[in-house]
Amino acid sequence: MSAPCETDVRQMDVLKLVIEGTDCDSYGVTRDLVAQELGLRGCDANHKLGQLIRRGLICVASVGRYRPTESGRELLASGGTIPSGPMPDAPLKDRQMSNQSLRARLWRAMKRKPRFTIPEILTLASNDTDGKPEDNARTYVRELKRAGYLTELPRREKRGRGGSSVKVFWLREHTGPEHPRVRKRQDGPPRLYDPNKRDWVRWIDEDPDVGAPS
Repeated sequence: MSAPCETDVRQMDVLKLVIEGTDCDSYGVTRDLVAQELGLRGCDANHKLGQLIRRGLICVASVGRYRPTESGRELLASGGTIPSGPMPDAPLKDRQMSNQSLRARLWRAMKRKPRFTIPEILTLASNDTDGKPEDNARTYVRELKRAGYLTELPRREKRGRGGSSVKVFWLREHTGPEHPRVRKRQDGPPRLYDPNKRDWVRWIDEDPDVGAPS
């Protein structure tokens, strides 16, 4: 029997699992547990958890772990439901996020959570339409770091008890709503272009003579 697809699993199923799991383990539940118990792919579990976070029904307890909020517990206890579709109070721009790239969503998520790990930011930004989201996120974080937008903090964080450690990043500068992206140039090697500044950003490790007037 095949595992259910992402659309077969309701958000209430995920919320119930997070609440029950937290009652058994005060550290909260992991994405992997959600995926395993509900038969979801990792990216689908990320998407479901991210939806619940945006609705204020669960929160990030620690790196890679999630707990219910009081609102989440109250909703389940009252027998309420989570409506499908975009959140009623979400801005129009946020409702159109599914039609935008993962990197655009990552950039917006970084503004909401300037201190982050890649698993955390993927939970907020990724959905089931993204191909290889972890590889894409690592590459984008590496580009932003090289351009001076991000700093890698010296201390790593562990993903729950006995979990592996992950890098922690800090967003030094959020320049506007449009995400910076690497582009080719006619007069030199690729660089990061920031549409909010309408300018190219030099790599911090770049030779100062590269691209300079002759």
